[in-house]
Amino acid sequence: MDIVVDDSDMHYHFYHEVLQHVRTNPHPNYFTCPCATSVSMWTDVFWNGPVKDALRHCQSFGTLINLLVDKFPDIDQLSTEAFLPTGPDSDYDGAMLRSLFGTIIDIPWFGAAHDGFPYCNTMSSYTRIRQPPGACHSRRDDAALWVSALTFGFLEAATRTRIPESMFVVPGPREGEQVLSGSRIHRFLMHFYLSQYRDDNFSEGHPEHGRQIAELVKKALSALDEEAGWHIGSRLLSAGCAEEDTNDVVCAIAFTVLSLCGLAGNASAQWQDLRDLSGDLKTQSGLRSFHTAIVRSCQRRMERAGWCINSITDHLTGKFMNYVMLSNLVQLQPYIRSSITEHEHCTPWACVFYTFPNTDEYVPRHINATCRCDYIRPPIEEVMKLLREGAVPVVVYDGTLLRVRPAAQGPYVAISHVWADGMGSTTEDGLPTCVVKRIASLVQGLLPEVSAAFWMDSLCVPDHHSVRKRAIQLMERTYRDAAKVLVIDQCIRAQCSERKPWEENLFRIATSGWIRRVWTLQEGILARELYFEFQEGPVNVEEKAGIRKPGRGEDAYRPWDSGQDTSEWAIWEVAIYVWCLSHLPFLWFRVTHGDAWRSSGNLKLDAHKHRLISLLSLRSATKAEDETIAISGMLGLDLGALLAITGPDAAERQMRDFFIQLKHVPTALAVLEMPRLELPGFSWAPRSLTMVGSAGFQTEGPYAEFQTKGAPTGICTAAGLLAKYFVAPLRQPCTLDLRLLEQNKTGSPPSLAEQLVVCDEGSGTWYLGTKVEAGVTDRSHFITFDALLFVYGALPGPSQTACCAAVCSVAPAHADGEDDADSKAPRGGSPESGTSQLPQRFHHVASVVLMMVPRKALEMTRFGPYEPGGSGWEPPRMSALSKRVILLT
Repeated sequence: MDIVVDDSDMHYHFYHEVLQHVRTNPHPNYFTCPCATSVSMWTDVFWNGPVKDALRHCQSFGTLINLLVDKFPDIDQLSTEAFLPTGPDSDYDGAMLRSLFGTIIDIPWFGAAHDGFPYCNTMSSYTRIRQPPGACHSRRDDAALWVSALTFGFLEAATRTRIPESMFVVPGPREGEQVLSGSRIHRFLMHFYLSQYRDDNFSEGHPEHGRQIAELVKKALSALDEEAGWHIGSRLLSAGCAEEDTNDVVCAIAFTVLSLCGLAGNASAQWQDLRDLSGDLKTQSGLRSFHTAIVRSCQRRMERAGWCINSITDHLTGKFMNYVMLSNLVQLQPYIRSSITEHEHCTPWACVFYTFPNTDEYVPRHINATCRCDYIRPPIEEVMKLLREGAVPVVVYDGTLLRVRPAAQGPYVAISHVWADGMGSTTEDGLPTCVVKRIASLVQGLLPEVSAAFWMDSLCVPDHHSVRKRAIQLMERTYRDAAKVLVIDQCIRAQCSERKPWEENLFRIATSGWIRRVWTLQEGILARELYFEFQEGPVNVEEKAGIRKPGRGEDAYRPWDSGQDTSEWAIWEVAIYVWCLSHLPFLWFRVTHGDAWRSSGNLKLDAHKHRLISLLSLRSATKAEDETIAISGMLGLDLGALLAITGPDAAERQMRDFFIQLKHVPTALAVLEMPRLELPGFSWAPRSLTMVGSAGFQTEGPYAEFQTKGAPTGICTAAGLLAKYFVAPLRQPCTLDLRLLEQNKTGSPPSLAEQLVVCDEGSGTWYLGTKVEAGVTDRSHFITFDALLFVYGALPGPSQTACCAAVCSVAPAHADGEDDADSKAPRGGSPESGTSQLPQRFHHVASVVLMMVPRKALEMTRFGPYEPGGSGWEPPRMSALSKRVILLT
């Protein structure tokens, strides 16, 4: 096999040095090495001539360097470091390689002895040779060797190249600390990638190399799973590392290991095993323990930089995880409006920075702080008259006044914005003239051939109660009928540009204030043509990013269904597709459903109701009742009936009626963690749609939690949720004190007897409830339940978790004394059985995250001591799962 020698290769000079050393300092075993024998015949140590010819007969650059270093261990290993390139040859190359490998971050180095041992082709042999059985070693030594094996050991085995410590180990940010340089590892992998990519004639062993790398990646990720799964026993925690620091180490190593998966579709199509592994990780990583560590570490890193915790929670615990992109995104700085602490009161569930609890104190802002122009407002009587007639009012700015006309008289632009940017108001109060002029100018650019008519809530929705309700009922039609919708957001305008990579632009949109508000969902979904104001002005992102071809009609959108073959796509097309799926699900919804349903209302939307509701996840609203109001129009529900509900508990009663109108409800809602209603028959139902994880309403699509089987639904009635669940009765009721579970998060751990631990009766396997959430505020600290409900009939396996619900059975009603709820409960038992008896009733108590735990592993964990045969304590026994139709209340 011929090897093409690249004179610009990063190790060119190192090989030159080694060959010079071999020639001038022969070793006793020199002539036993075939490569060395060839070297002995070289008369010229320059690269030209015989040297280059001899190298063409070597297996590979890596083979040569391994062989020479093994034969001559006294060679100065520092020489490799000097010839690592300082960076890629161009910005384009750097961006391309980051898109393949991601950004590798520095890894804390614990000082294990790496140099001075023979090369090992597996991580297990790497560990054994450095810590033979019977050798004395401390917990700190164990942790140090674990880190070394998953970095140096992994990289040496995967690349088949000897790597000295000095190549990667550098001083850390704090005095006395050392780290493995992420930038140096990245450049090393860049060299490995390029050496594989440019080798057009693959050897017979090339596919085998791919299989070996895939196997190494699997083993490394399993080791990270064990470390991140604290219940098994962490080497880093045992060595004295804090939990946050442990997450940082696992995250940094994971980014290094996962970077090799970028080779799957780029270095060689023959590496099918690595390609398959990379595909599996995209769909299954959310179930892995290392995934949790990565998310927590990245959240911590970004929160310190000033990111809103709500924004990063949404995008880091998202439905579809792409670790290469994530490693790049955590390097971006957030948009800071006024202070790095402006989001300090935000929660994972909501961004309070964009919420105004007292709108009476809200004052619109001028374009600049020195402006003192007058406010301008449309004629209030004309606006109210059109609304009472059921028509949508729009305004036209003529340079002096705002004129009002019906929207049906011509094209108009609907403005979508957030009040935090200072453009909120009502028809009665109006807006500063400078703001109206700027908006009118943008609109004129979008509608150059007609008068610049536009609709904006701040000018077209009065404060008058009854008329305001009418305007809200017309909101869906307002955005659906608009010729264009223009998003004006300060963050997007300041940070998005057509000159920047589209991945960054899309991420800025995905973390903007606009994307996090409830009302803007329908405004973005319903738009015929959706524009965002960039630094250059309004930009149709769907067209510019290649998502949509110019023009209208259903065929304008590219058919990016989840099952489409993407093998012929360019890298940038795949990147945009990934973004649509993972971080801009509302845009993906527009892409996959095209224009068909926009022109005909909600006739074709029925089958996608749950997916549409899932897009509300982690958005926020100033008023709780806005959640159901803002989406009911698109779902074809009776919006007027919901608006008619008033009173202090209006939001909860609206939510109850919303589910009754929706009728078909995903059964997963009962098992996922979320705040819940406190109304009779609805303790299973979420109190807020925005606080339901997006998987709760996903019954289909690329990131449905149960996508491989299709998530089932039940029927919501006034009495509760009638649905099929897999029920696991407990042999005896279990009572827990939730206060003790909270202590487990922050202080001393409770004993096993105070935890949710159950034993499967059939297999004897123990399961631990790692999370138990009641979801209500006024319930007692003590909860009692006698069964667990599962959506599917499988208990979690090793390194997996399963969501379930803790429930308490309710005694069946007597035939002669049914209460009101029972009288409303549907009869019929199983829909397939044709029986007429009432289904078994269960009262929802808490959501539980259940994990399989080896019995021995519990003995030395933070859950307190357990002495087999000592106290005689045994966990409650759980019967086999059985599928039943139940009424959940």
